[in-house]
Amino acid sequence: QLKAAEIEEGVLIEFLEGYRHSAFRMVRSDVFLAKRKREIDAIKSIVSGAMNNPDISLSDISDAIENECMFKGEVGTAFVLKLLPNHDITEQFLAEVEGDWVEPDAWFESDLEVKRIGDVKRTFEGYVEVNSEVDRSQCFLIKLQTSEENEEYDIKLSHEGRELTDNFIPPNPPPAPECMEDESGSDFLILRSVPSDNPMVTGQEVLVEQFTEEGTIARSTVIFANDETVRVGDLQPLGQY
Repeated sequence: QLKAAEIEEGVLIEFLEGYRHSAFRMVRSDVFLAKRKREIDAIKSIVSGAMNNPDISLSDISDAIENECMFKGEVGTAFVLKLLPNHDITEQFLAEVEGDWVEPDAWFESDLEVKRIGDVKRTFEGYVEVNSEVDRSQCFLIKLQTSEENEEYDIKLSHEGRELTDNFIPPNPPPAPECMEDESGSDFLILRSVPSDNPMVTGQEVLVEQFTEEGTIARSTVIFANDETVRVGDLQPLGQY
């Protein structure tokens, strides 16, 4: 608070003029900070659950974790969330003091869009769960990038550090095998294809593991197309698969 009787009128005018042309006018600052809060809230809403998954890494700002993850793992899958502001956004806010502060509308300001991207992230987590159990040489990463017009996220697939494709669509987890019995009393497994309109998924590779009485594991791989159903017979009695 300022008391006019205690200072020169010119000093008061100078102070008010300085505030009028300041980057920190309350209305202007509120708009800037509200945008940053929405960014943080969206990150917390979408990413927080995945950070409890030991199989998923979060890329740091220097990309050191990403580089280690992508090059140490034979196959890498990165969920890229595009919502960060430009790196010089604070400098722009301080430099552009005239008029109101205005930024383009962003997808993370819509609760429906945040929920939709969160659903995509949960599909990614299901993909991680299925594949991390089978192959420990894979790398799974969540990365934050600056916003891009009409692009909320991307999923990139790489092999030995070389990007194979972007816009990767993770397949849904396969259904559980069914154990059945034929007319002779012999057990067999039925492996059904995954219903999918995903053009990137042309087939399935299923690892069949048998736990024997001696504790050893017999393994075999079955590969079949999406429109097939495969029967795995010759199962050992009382065997665990």
